[in-house]
Amino acid sequence: YEELRASGYNNNITTEIYGPDYAYYTVSVKNQEQTVFPVFGNVISNRDVPCGYFAVIEKGDTLATLTAHNDANFHSVYPEFKIGVSDKYDLADSTSSGTSSSKEITVNGVTIYTGEFSVKYAMLTPANKSNVDFPTAKFDTSYLGMAGYYRNYLQSKYELEKIKESEITNYTKIFLEAFGSLQVEEKILTFPVTVSKELTTFQDVMKMHRQLSNIGVDNMTFILTGFANGGLETKYPTYLKWQKVLGGAEGYAELMAYANSNGVEIAPNIDFTYSQELKNFSGFKYKKTAAKALDGRYTTKRQYDASIQMFQRTGGVVISTGSYELAYDKFIKSASKYDIKSLATRALGSDLSSDFDEKNGYIFREEAKYQTQNMLASLSGKNQTNASNKYNLILDAGNEYSLPYASGLTNVSLDSSRRGEMSESVPFFGIVFHASLE
Repeated sequence: YEELRASGYNNNITTEIYGPDYAYYTVSVKNQEQTVFPVFGNVISNRDVPCGYFAVIEKGDTLATLTAHNDANFHSVYPEFKIGVSDKYDLADSTSSGTSSSKEITVNGVTIYTGEFSVKYAMLTPANKSNVDFPTAKFDTSYLGMAGYYRNYLQSKYELEKIKESEITNYTKIFLEAFGSLQVEEKILTFPVTVSKELTTFQDVMKMHRQLSNIGVDNMTFILTGFANGGLETKYPTYLKWQKVLGGAEGYAELMAYANSNGVEIAPNIDFTYSQELKNFSGFKYKKTAAKALDGRYTTKRQYDASIQMFQRTGGVVISTGSYELAYDKFIKSASKYDIKSLATRALGSDLSSDFDEKNGYIFREEAKYQTQNMLASLSGKNQTNASNKYNLILDAGNEYSLPYASGLTNVSLDSSRRGEMSESVPFFGIVFHASLE
């Protein structure tokens, strides 16, 4: 989050709410932090009586792009909503040439989004006046006032509670990510064979905890990445099988017995959002589970590589949010056999993509948001009474729609994008969640 002041020159800064939608081939977000809150505001402070407003996009937030405009006299910020869908494709990308082309084609969607859009505006007032929405609070004409209003808004909407001072140490966690096994190629009798190589075993996790505890580190959460279902190569999670090379099911049971005795949180990292294993017998089926782009091809995650200044396909095929319920039912049947109290389902809190499968009907990003919330509610147990399937969820980034279901957040952007046009970096996320918990 950044502050932009009138500086005598024209410029526009844009940001997509909740980051890029990977159902589109054209990904424009690069070299900037992800916008996790659907909010914006504007303040005039150089008057005798300062004035300003703060706005929350309540419906249609997933389709919004925020634009901040600055010129010599005026500064404005406003949302734009994408109701139609279109995308541009490089012709060379659909061939095997491996090179880029100057020729592009535009593909338009067969329908538009017809849902609701809603933006709630709150007028900020000087510190000695009260806001009509929350009469007991005062929201100053500054980013501190905006953060105070939004904190109250989230507490009212999601029933967030404040941390008691006597319990503050219970919420000061250290997250440690351990990497399990990796598929490598070795030669056995001159024949190339793919085998699993251990990086960190279940025994190693216990050893790390003992060593850290001996030097005074406590309240640790270990995120186990690549400890199940084939290792670090992400598979569609229709089952849960611990890596034999790391200790197997017996090794996990021993780790959990140790964790329960020593107050350690263990969170297996399960990815419901992407799949790198594309074989049908693994539970993955393109037609039932993968999301499509507008041109009918299955889409993948892309990340910006600053070294070559290009987007690279990484992270696997995007899983359609329409298949989350199927994945949940199968995963729970397998996971319920093990002692699991916490799960790291991190991309469910950070990544959100549409599915433009024409045959099955478009899943616009707004619908994908609600399907993701249903998945998070099922995993966290907030839509069921069966406590055996209730997990503490560790999520990435903290997109607003995921906050009610998160027990912990990782990879949260605490700094701004540090653009040259910005005058200050605002620690908005930290101010909003100061002394609060989900």
